[in-house]
Amino acid sequence: QSFGTGVVPEASYVSNIFDFGDLALFGNLRWIQDAEGDANLSGLQIRTRTGVDANPVEFNKVRPGERIFRVGGGARAGNRSGTSTANVEVPWKWTDDVDDAELKALIADVLDNDEVDVREAIGVFKDLPLDQQALVTLDEADYSALRGEDKGIIRDDVNNWSGWSPPYPASGIVGQDQLPIDGAGVPISSPGPRRYFQFSIDFFSDDFESAAVVGGLAFDVISPPFAQELIAEISPRSAAVGKNTRFLYAVLNKSSDQQRGFDAFEIETPLRVESIGRVRIQRPGGEVQEANFSGASLANLPQASNSISIDEVHDDRFAISFPLIEEDGTVLEVEFDNGVLRFGTTFVGRAFNRSVETTIGQGVVAGNAADLSQSGFADSDLQPVGTPIDENLSVAVPISKELLANVAVNSPVFTPNGDGANDRVLIQYDITNIARPSPVKVSIFDLSGRLVRALVDSEAISGRFVQLWDGRDDDGVYVPPGHYAFSVSLQAGTGQVRKIGVVGVAY
Repeated sequence: QSFGTGVVPEASYVSNIFDFGDLALFGNLRWIQDAEGDANLSGLQIRTRTGVDANPVEFNKVRPGERIFRVGGGARAGNRSGTSTANVEVPWKWTDDVDDAELKALIADVLDNDEVDVREAIGVFKDLPLDQQALVTLDEADYSALRGEDKGIIRDDVNNWSGWSPPYPASGIVGQDQLPIDGAGVPISSPGPRRYFQFSIDFFSDDFESAAVVGGLAFDVISPPFAQELIAEISPRSAAVGKNTRFLYAVLNKSSDQQRGFDAFEIETPLRVESIGRVRIQRPGGEVQEANFSGASLANLPQASNSISIDEVHDDRFAISFPLIEEDGTVLEVEFDNGVLRFGTTFVGRAFNRSVETTIGQGVVAGNAADLSQSGFADSDLQPVGTPIDENLSVAVPISKELLANVAVNSPVFTPNGDGANDRVLIQYDITNIARPSPVKVSIFDLSGRLVRALVDSEAISGRFVQLWDGRDDDGVYVPPGHYAFSVSLQAGTGQVRKIGVVGVAY
C-alpha cells in the first residue's frame, strides 16, 4: 500500500437512482459549492438524466437467428439454438427466464422468432406497457448468466432514459440559506414527467492542493404530475416580422386517474401580449366553457368572465386560470395578439395546479392538439390528434436583412416643461433575427451632429424595445427648443445597421 496527500486531477460521482413511485415533474436544481486551495484551479460539472424505468443501462443478448452455431456451441436451451450471422442484439430475456405465460409465448412466437424481422420485434417490445416490458427486459443478473457468445454490448438505454444533460451553469450555486427554497437555482433541463432521476458530478483540478467541494445539493420535484402528457400547437405558424398577429394556442390533455389535473396555464411570448380574445375549454363529453376577453384592458388585472380569468401579463409571458382540467381528451384554446421578431420563435407553454404549493409547471410537447380549422384557423396537420410534431409550436417569419424594424417615436413633438403632459418622448424599435447579444446604441444629436444624449449603449437580442428621452442632455440640463435627431444603431455580424429619425422639442 502507498499513501499520499493532495487530490486527483479528475473524479466522478454518480448518484443512486431516485424512484418517485410515479411520473414526476422536475423544477430547479441548486447546490452549495466551495473550494479548497486556489478556486481558479479547480471546478466541477453537474449533469442530470431522467428515465421511465429503473435501469439507465441496457443489457443486450444476441438474438437467435439462422441456426448458425458459433465456435464453442452457442446456446442450447429453448429457443437458444444459435445466432444470426448479423449478430443482431436485443434487450429482452430468453423464454425460459420469464415466468408469465403470455410473455413467454410472445418471446417465443415474436421477439425471438427468426422468421419475424428484428425491426418488427423491437417495435412490439417497445409497445409493451412499461410493467410488462420490465418483466422481459434483461437486467444485470440475467446478463451475467448468459453464455459468453450470447452476450451483446452494454450501453446507455437511450429508449427509456434521456442522455446526460449539458453541465448546469454556475447560476445554480446558492448559499446555505437558499438550499431548501423551492424555485432557487436553475431549471432542470432533463425531460419530464419521468419516474426516475439521477445526477452526476464531475470534479477536476489543475493543482495538487486545489479541489472543488459540494456542500449540499437539492432539486424540486412533484409527483404525480398534472397530466400524463400535454400536447400543444399554435396557428398560424408563419407571420410578418414584428406585425401584430392573432394566434390560437391549443392544448390537449392526455391523462389518467393518477394525475392531478391543472387549472392555470402560462404562455411565453416574444413580445408583451397586446390583447387576449377567446378562451375556450372543450371537454370530452361535449361540454364547452368559454370566455371572450376581446376589448378587455390588460392594464387592469385580473379580468374574469365565466370562471375564466386573465391573471398576469408580462413583457415575455401571460397567465390565465380556469376550472380544473383533468379529463383525458379535454382541449384548452387561447386566442391572443402578438408579434414575432425572429425566425423559428417557439411559444413555450406550462400548466400549473394552484392547489399545489410549488413553482413547478408542467411543460407541453409540440404536436397535433386539435383540429384548429374548426375554430377558423389554418391547420395543415395530417397526423392523428395527439401525435407529437416538433415544429407545431414554432412560428416562422421571412428571413429579412432588415435587422432594425418599426423604428418610430410616439409623438413628433414633446414638451418637457414639467406640467405632466407630453413631458417625454418614447423611441420604439424592433430588433429582428438576432440570436446572440449584439451592441446597440440609441443616441440624440442636435442638427449640427453634436451628441446631446447617449440613451443606450449595451447589448441586446431580438425583441421590442422602448427608450425614454426626457429632453435633458448628458449633463441633466434641458435642451433648447428645436428639432433633434435620434439614432438607433445595431452592430450585427453582417455589419452595422442604423436608423435615424427626427423629434421636436417645444416649451
